[in-house]
Amino acid sequence: MKQLISLLIIVKFFTSCGTKIPIQDFSVKIKHFYGAEGYTCIYYVNQDSLRISSSCDFTNCEDTTLYKIALKKESVSEFYNYINDFDYEGLKDVYEPEEIISYGHDVFVEIIGDSIPNKNINLFNYDLNEIKELIEEVDLLIPNKKYKFYN
Repeated sequence: MKQLISLLIIVKFFTSCGTKIPIQDFSVKIKHFYGAEGYTCIYYVNQDSLRISSSCDFTNCEDTTLYKIALKKESVSEFYNYINDFDYEGLKDVYEPEEIISYGHDVFVEIIGDSIPNKNINLFNYDLNEIKELIEEVDLLIPNKKYKFYN
């Protein structure tokens, strides 16, 4: 009997190691704005789905869904754990180069969640490794290579 109890304690210990954080409501929105073209590509991720849409600056231009999928619980769990571990609170709200650059690619990131700190990060003609890594994590959720940002 003592061996059985010891075995159950050991099994419980090893199955609880690496336990993932329970997923609560969250959303991540990444907008890529290409100023010269007047085009915006938007990636939305939440606890249920991923959606990619486009919009533009022209008259009568509407938000158009390009791609949408329901996310598997395992993928959402991995992404949610990434967001929880991601040190975005230490990032500034706005990044822009000291010199004017005319290539016109801006990135706007919005992270919202019930148990994660809300954050908006705006990159104006600026590349930031932390945001690149976030985009790569979103790309891992997209099975169709055509819709990945870094394909």
